Amino acid sequence: MASKIKYLFDTSAILFSGIERFVMENIHATEEILIPEYVLSEMENQANSGREIGIEGLNRLKKIRMFVTEKGVEMRIVGRKPTLEEIQLAKKGRIDALIKDLAKMEKATLLTCDFVQCKSAEVLGIDCIHLDQRKEKLFFEKYINSGALEIHLKEGQKPMIKHGTIKESKIFFDKNITLSRPKMEEIKKDIITAVRSDGDAFFLTNQNSAMVVKYKNMRISMFSPPFSQKEEIVIMLHAKTPPLSQYHIKGEALAKIQDESSSILICGKKRSGKTTLSQVMAIYFNDKKRTVKTIERFRDMNLPPKISQYSFLKKDPEVSAGFAYVAGAEVVCFDNIIKKEDFDACRRLSDCGIKTICVMDAKSTAHAVELLSEFIEPKKIPSVIDLIVCMEKGEAAKISKINYRVGEDALELEEL
Repeated sequence: MASKIKYLFDTSAILFSGIERFVMENIHATEEILIPEYVLSEMENQANSGREIGIEGLNRLKKIRMFVTEKGVEMRIVGRKPTLEEIQLAKKGRIDALIKDLAKMEKATLLTCDFVQCKSAEVLGIDCIHLDQRKEKLFFEKYINSGALEIHLKEGQKPMIKHGTIKESKIFFDKNITLSRPKMEEIKKDIITAVRSDGDAFFLTNQNSAMVVKYKNMRISMFSPPFSQKEEIVIMLHAKTPPLSQYHIKGEALAKIQDESSSILICGKKRSGKTTLSQVMAIYFNDKKRTVKTIERFRDMNLPPKISQYSFLKKDPEVSAGFAYVAGAEVVCFDNIIKKEDFDACRRLSDCGIKTICVMDAKSTAHAVELLSEFIEPKKIPSVIDLIVCMEKGEAAKISKINYRVGEDALELEEL
């Protein structure tokens, strides 16, 4: 008698919204469903911690068992419970590895929604079915066509959408829906699936309850308890990058910006257009056939493929700056300066004759100088920064160069 065909489900397969339909259409009485004890334990732990996703998984398993019993399909729990060490290493792929081992031992076909897990299983010679749960459009994409700049989704609240431009914006609420925790977790799961399925998307940071991803022209931040009180998702959309000429910068200020040896500091409040201007300058020098690199905390600037975008290697800006130098950078955009180490990295690049374009959160030019004074002796600032551009609502509101008056031992801001 031929042995039964076995299907082994991982956690993502059980949580797949179309799993009941898949079982109904593809699994028959001559076949068998295997549920790893690792997966069951994981969902029990989540449910005991009050996580909705764990309760949802257990409920879905119950429905699957009821359905397969009616079809005459056998369903078994296989394997063993994970150890404490294995649970702690789950984020590093330990449980995924154990599930693949179990599938190989049982000679079962692995069912998963995790594209990487599926490809890894195939490399190991394990039959695998990838359940593609990508949606044509993510929940929030319906707001984008209406000119959204920011989209805020929070558990228990109505979606909040900021429309318009940096210069002028208004806030609207979608009164047709109040976001529940299950809905928020579904949206989050869809985003993660979309990112993993898109070769150009990536995770900027991935902590237990805080995650930031780059997807298309968006930076998406997702926060969960215990880091945040409620489930929260914030989508920031990047405005189109205008040409440098649109900023109407003229005279000495324009000459300083175009000078390949000068160092520029772009300051302003949040969402004032600082990073956009940095992008504009990067594209300008790229068009001039210069080698442009960026060093970004979140590596989410929208730039042509020819421009290399670096993050902080080992969380150290100076290490990244060193590699930018080795890679032959002629222009480096640094987004953004927060600590002394960030400024030191920019200063070293500038000392090597590399044009630096730095972004700093500061409410005014004077405030930017005050912050710089915490990183370096005030009298040395003019030797490092040639020009400060203060942004307001997408415009270069004030452009200044810094002079040091020796006799008075003071800094002077000269507006251009």
